[in-house]
Amino acid sequence: TLLGENAARPHEVSRRMSLVIGARRHLEWGHERYILDIIQSHPAQ
Repeated sequence: TLLGENAARPHEVSRRMSLVIGARRHLEWGHERYILDIIQSHPAQ
């Protein structure tokens, strides 16, 4: 079962979770940077 695999490999699961969280944070940061670049490239507003 899934719980059995998690109990057998907690380190791998935690590493996968950290990768997912890191990727999500990186995407969010890149999106904020993209919005900031758009705002800075349109000073008319």
